[in-house]
This record gives sequence, structure tokens and C-alpha cells, in this order.
Amino acid sequence: MNAVVVWDASAATAVDGRTAVNTSEAVACRLSESGDAWEKVSANATVRIVHRLIPLGKDALLVGGAVPGGGKVAELDCVKLADAGIKIEAIAQKGSDS
Repeated sequence: MNAVVVWDASAATAVDGRTAVNTSEAVACRLSESGDAWEKVSANATVRIVHRLIPLGKDALLVGGAVPGGGKVAELDCVKLADAGIKIEAIAQKGSDS
């Protein structure tokens, strides 16, 4: 299994009835159908902080917000979520012992 670290600046929303999270490391994860694990379902082109997610249909997110060291950015990323994700070992906040 893969491990993903969630930095302090993550954002979440619901996509097709399931929780989706985008991390400040530009990794999108989704809660598994059973609700007992997280799955990596995409990677973004842009690392963002203080960002927002907007569900786009049943399989995509619009991601907007500031970039580290660059301030606000007018462009949005459209992130397509995979049908089947890669189960990840843990999502832990940076600096934690998890």
C-alpha cells in the first residue's frame, strides 16, 4: 500500500456521494465505497494551499486557490478521478507520528 501525507492545507467535498480530499501535495483521495479506507484517485498538476474544491459531475473536481509563494491564481485545475483508486496506508498530518 502507498502512504499519503496530508499537509495542513487540505480541502474536502462530496463527489457522487463519497468524500473526496485534495491535499496540499496535489494528491486527490476518495473514501472507499465501504468507508473504511482512503484511495488515491488522482494527482493534480498544481500544488495549492488555501484551496477550494467544486464537484464536477460524478468523476471530477475543479480545484482553485493559492499556490505556495505565489499567492492567488486565477486558473482552475480540472482533476479527473479514477474509477478505481489505489488503496493508501494512511493519511496523516505532517509532523504527526502516524
